[in-house]
Amino acid sequence: MATQDKTTNFADLSIVGLIGYASAMMRDALDQLNRFGRLVTDIAVAGPARFTLSHEADGLWLTDNRIDRPPFPELTETSFVRMVAGTRQFGDTPYCSLAEVTHADRGTGPALERALGARVRFGAARNALRVSAAWQDYRIAQYPRYAFGLFCAHADRLLADLDATRSVAGQVERAILPLLHTGQVTAALVAGQLGYSGQGLYRALRAEGTSFEALLAELRHRFARGYLAGRRASLKEIAFLLGYSDVSAFARAFKRREGKSPGAFRQMAGQPD
Repeated sequence: MATQDKTTNFADLSIVGLIGYASAMMRDALDQLNRFGRLVTDIAVAGPARFTLSHEADGLWLTDNRIDRPPFPELTETSFVRMVAGTRQFGDTPYCSLAEVTHADRGTGPALERALGARVRFGAARNALRVSAAWQDYRIAQYPRYAFGLFCAHADRLLADLDATRSVAGQVERAILPLLHTGQVTAALVAGQLGYSGQGLYRALRAEGTSFEALLAELRHRFARGYLAGRRASLKEIAFLLGYSDVSAFARAFKRREGKSPGAFRQMAGQPD
């Protein structure tokens, strides 16, 4: 079993960790882990609901629903240890009081129990942790402005441009920015934040010659160009960071606006003038 070094922060290892540490509360971090978890590993997982919470007779259980064929016990143990170790930074209530894993004890049981601070049931029907309900409302927000440094660098430059205008379109773009990576950006949500009704926002943007859909598409494209030129994030990461459902959807949208694929654009951007 791979244990996490006390000095190692998941945010130092993965964009997913950065997004989690940018979440407001633990419950929000779990939502983002479900959305972005596929960026951490190439092993098949269960999709957008990999981790689910269920209230049972003996407490609140967090179940890992990932595909485990063929069995990969190391991923189960590492995932659970990271969860438990990460939550210790945000509250005194123990996160886990019992763990269940589907694999047999491979001789690492005592080490796993020490890392989790809880008893482990081996050979169970599922991979799950019994967790304290209190942890859901613990505040995180260690990276409160945006989810990670790469996003922040582009966002700061764009905010400088947006601050120069008081237009409704500028307000909408400012509202979209911190939501972009969640994949849950809607006109209704932004309208509510800005004090408009849905129709009111539509009319205000139409009077400025634009629409919510056009602004969102333009914002995504501007960030995509910056990410691709920076060459630090994979196409899969960029797609999720911009709120696309998958790489194919991102690639189609980018090529429609740019006239070339993301890969071709990245290759061109990396060539000297």
